[in-house]
Amino acid sequence: MSDFSASDSLLGYFYQVRYALYLLLETGKHARLETQLSIQIEGLDDITVYTETKLYELLQTKHIKDTNKKLTNSSSEFWKTIRIWSTYLAERKIYPPDIILTLVITSGVSENSIMSWLRPDNSRNPSRAIQAMKNFVASSKTEDKKAKAAFEAFLALTEEQQMTLVSAIQILELSPKIGELEHKIKDLLFLTVRKQHADSFFSELDGWWFKRVVKQLQSESEIITYHELYQKIQKLRDQYTEDSLPLFDNLDLKLPENINDYQFVRQLEEIGYKRRKDAAKQDYLKTYTHRTKWFSEGILLDEEISRYEDKLVKEWYDQFERFLDEYESDNQYPLEAAKDLDLQKIGRDIYNAVSEVDIRIRPKVTEKYVMRGSYHILADQKPAKKTDDLPKVYWHPKFKEKLKQEESNDDSARMGTTSL
Repeated sequence: MSDFSASDSLLGYFYQVRYALYLLLETGKHARLETQLSIQIEGLDDITVYTETKLYELLQTKHIKDTNKKLTNSSSEFWKTIRIWSTYLAERKIYPPDIILTLVITSGVSENSIMSWLRPDNSRNPSRAIQAMKNFVASSKTEDKKAKAAFEAFLALTEEQQMTLVSAIQILELSPKIGELEHKIKDLLFLTVRKQHADSFFSELDGWWFKRVVKQLQSESEIITYHELYQKIQKLRDQYTEDSLPLFDNLDLKLPENINDYQFVRQLEEIGYKRRKDAAKQDYLKTYTHRTKWFSEGILLDEEISRYEDKLVKEWYDQFERFLDEYESDNQYPLEAAKDLDLQKIGRDIYNAVSEVDIRIRPKVTEKYVMRGSYHILADQKPAKKTDDLPKVYWHPKFKEKLKQEESNDDSARMGTTSL
């Protein structure tokens, strides 16, 4: 690793963001929903917690990778925090004891150190911590400017202010590291979603959360409320019920370079739809990617996909027969005698008709691209064996003949990929 690597700092920022999610979930679990619990990242502190409009808690988060490290009286993580909070108290930005001051650290603290007297347990002794701080400052011979500034900020407080400040501080040592936080958050979500869906559910929530934090960071006054998080969780949870499916926002939706060689694209070209190909490609890609993920995660079974495709094929067949009958009835001559422009028009009519129906893979999956994309998947499928069979769905009434005309071409490239 480079001597100039910022990996520790970057990891610290990621930890801060994810800890904020954990904190809001954990705190919100014990708060009434009508209480407006909210947080702000990089506001007054690493994480600032509000209840309604009242400042409730400031948190400093310190992610320390070394699991064996124990913080001591000289640890910069502690004194940097003391400098910030001492300055806030002197400037009357905070008013202990009406506010909690929390230092979150992923390592332990040395026994009989300043921080050991500020644990939230029976060993807590703010008076002893203050005396230890004063003793350490008096005996310190450090030349570090930041450390000296922290000492000065604390000693500038009156004795009453020092007691007020230190009494509000709690040290949360051995806090979960960033990887462990993921498991902690999943544990909190198990009451919301079935265990087998926890990974997928967490991935969606985590992706939304990081985007939401970025949006909050762009505005100095913006906050993130527990109610907003709760609503997002409810919305995601509704997608994991038996009558719905999750729609993922963080999928890689890069079109294959050879997408124009896929059979469903060629099918659209055969009926004269050249401008609509781009939208069709996106529908195909989004649906194919979602169906693959649903299938791989066990959210959607192969039997359910087959039943859904059977419904789509039946609707296509009904529309196919309808438009062929209408053409022969209107023109008084068989389809074999129709011109290609007429056949293209029939194909467009069939395509438009099935695109407008509402056949859902599950009742609450209302996004139309799922159905349209599934039709493109069917239109892209090639027969299991090299026979005269057609794809399960085709638009041009004489697509079979057109396939025969180009039989000598490279069929594997023309047919695209095998879909679900």
